[in-house]
Amino acid sequence: METAQCPKHPFATATLTCARCGSFACPSCTSTADATLCADCGARFATASLDVGDTLQQAFQVLLRHPQALLAFGVASVVFGLATMPLTLSLTAAQKLAATQPFEALAGMMPAWLGIMVASSVFSAVSYSIFVLFLGDALAGRERPFGELAREGLGRALPMLGLNLLLGLVLGIGFMLCFVPGIFLGTALALAIPALVLEPAGPIDSLTLSWERTDGHRWNVFFVMLVGGAIFMAVAFVSGIGNLVLQPLGTVGTVVGTTVANAMNSVGITLFLSLLVICYQRLSGRWSPGAESR
Repeated sequence: METAQCPKHPFATATLTCARCGSFACPSCTSTADATLCADCGARFATASLDVGDTLQQAFQVLLRHPQALLAFGVASVVFGLATMPLTLSLTAAQKLAATQPFEALAGMMPAWLGIMVASSVFSAVSYSIFVLFLGDALAGRERPFGELAREGLGRALPMLGLNLLLGLVLGIGFMLCFVPGIFLGTALALAIPALVLEPAGPIDSLTLSWERTDGHRWNVFFVMLVGGAIFMAVAFVSGIGNLVLQPLGTVGTVVGTTVANAMNSVGITLFLSLLVICYQRLSGRWSPGAESR
């Protein structure tokens, strides 16, 4: 940063540009709660807390205020589903052979399944990073061009991919040991995704941040995740039923069913990501109850 004077202390050199209002601040004008904010912005932010009802309400409100983000995520999900349709059709054909020709079915199933898993992992890493970054901006009252948003989001995609693999391993071990440890780890590490994007942090550091942010608030985080997970599962169940009904119609049914399922599931995913980001912002003390954007 170029040398600049603090507006409140003309003889002091500014050492910070406030991440929220953009003003210069010297060390004595820097917030003690958040080193990226000036004292005035830091004072307007709430202490770390998490109210389940307010969090759920805020998640619905932010999505209703930004339907373009919900639409963009849905369109991206549908396009991804259509792009991977050859793999889906190959997997469906292999599954039909399983009853009569199990070895041939397995040979055709594994490449298609592996391709879908790899493609899904990459897509989720990219889409989650961009969407979480957008939500962080929306909750902070910031706006940036989509190109800048996409570039920064893509820069977090590789760490996000690593985090997803790491989370899958840790939670998998937790649920294998016992159901309760799995639930505990899932709650304590639930905020690693927003931590990785919004700090930003590496995969290991984001797990540590989630553990620290949820400490003392894990029951509330659990209830928020329970409601969000129930909504997500309900949407996924309905879309899955529709897919099963349409699949017997052949290729056209599979294409239509997969498209509808991806569109519906995107709604549940965006809601769940919104809950994660809002929980992280609230437990980091980075939200202002009186701000319209929040």
